[in-house]
Amino acid sequence: MKNLIKRILAFFSIEITVLSKKSHYLRIGLDDNNSTILSDGKTILLKDFGLEINIDKHEYIIKGLRFLYNLKGQVNASFLFENNLFYVGINGIKYNVQAFDQLYILNEVFIEGVYSIDTRKNFELIDIGMNVGITSLFFAKQQQCTAIHAFEPFKLTYEHALVNISLNAGFSSKITAYNYGLGKENKTVTVTYDKDNKGSMGLNGVPEYLKEPSREIVQEHIIIKNAAEILNPIVSKVNKSDSQLILKMDCEGAEHDIFQSLYEANCLQYFNVIMLEWHYEKPDKIYLALEKTGFTFIKFNPASTAAGMIYAFKND
Repeated sequence: MKNLIKRILAFFSIEITVLSKKSHYLRIGLDDNNSTILSDGKTILLKDFGLEINIDKHEYIIKGLRFLYNLKGQVNASFLFENNLFYVGINGIKYNVQAFDQLYILNEVFIEGVYSIDTRKNFELIDIGMNVGITSLFFAKQQQCTAIHAFEPFKLTYEHALVNISLNAGFSSKITAYNYGLGKENKTVTVTYDKDNKGSMGLNGVPEYLKEPSREIVQEHIIIKNAAEILNPIVSKVNKSDSQLILKMDCEGAEHDIFQSLYEANCLQYFNVIMLEWHYEKPDKIYLALEKTGFTFIKFNPASTAAGMIYAFKND
């Protein structure tokens, strides 16, 4: 998304204060007015949400408290536990949330509006980097959206997305999810993976800033398929209809190869709107491909060498 999780973690000043002999209290906007530590020493009652948070199991909710306040105050989000699983409801969409970065992405999508494009025409969406399905479901709920093709190479992340899709059966049938990634060539690769930071996983594995001894990092085998070979049949079919075609891409560094594959195969011409987050290297080749394909685009954070956003619109 707009910024890497690294910036978010750096932004927070997280202190741990001993409240009792039994537990520690994460002091992120909490005080006696909005929270109470319960007698077991491991549970915090968030009074404003009516939630009892087990610090050992759901510490990420305390870390993301500011996002809960944003979501509740601005989009009337609801929060609940069912069978010890945490759910967030927003605008008729239900999400199973398992980590801090998912609260951050919900804030980006529903509060910051990073994908809030207003189109009055029917459209289909290509979601490269589906993650746990937050953005795909955001679009699927929209009446003008007729179909979504979503790609996610990591098995655990993909399975979490399927859970979220199943929670929204009334409209999620628009989504076709694929358990492989896209790139410039067909290959299988082995990379490191952290289930608590699904939104930061990519072909480079776990980023250096997330490598800590306490994290549970495993090896994942993922399948990558040639982007042009997979997408050309889909997008050319859409192009023959009256629907617009939107591309959302957030794939932690793989976007450079994917974009080059689509450009070389003349596939970019079919898209009306492209919303892309780039990572790790400046996107000069992406800019050039957009220019040569007839797009007008807006650059966010263009001076950075770490990450930024591009919003591109086809010149009719």
